[in-house]
Amino acid sequence: MSQKETIKRILKEELSDTRLIRQKRAIERLLNAKSFEGVCGYVVTEDKIDNRVGAVILKFSNEWYMSNDESVELNRKLKSIQTTKHEIEKTINRFLGIKNVYVGNVLSDCNSSSEDK
Repeated sequence: MSQKETIKRILKEELSDTRLIRQKRAIERLLNAKSFEGVCGYVVTEDKIDNRVGAVILKFSNEWYMSNDESVELNRKLKSIQTTKHEIEKTINRFLGIKNVYVGNVLSDCNSSSEDK
């Protein structure tokens, strides 16, 4: 079963849940299915007015970001962050049909005891 079919099945199975909860679970499954360079977690926020997902905030590892301070390497990392954000935004739109979801980023001290992801 393809990832798109799996997401559709999940959304149909969970009809008793609110739209926000279904969208949030589907986005979490999409993000958990693939690893992204430098990303050590994420937070999915809600838009309470429209009862839908409002934003996905990616947590990029501060350690990864600061690992090499050469300007060429820093520019590559900034481009990688932009590319990752754009890829996730397109994936959410393609698989879930959710448009206008803000995908942002923060630098975070990531460790194995983190609760969010």
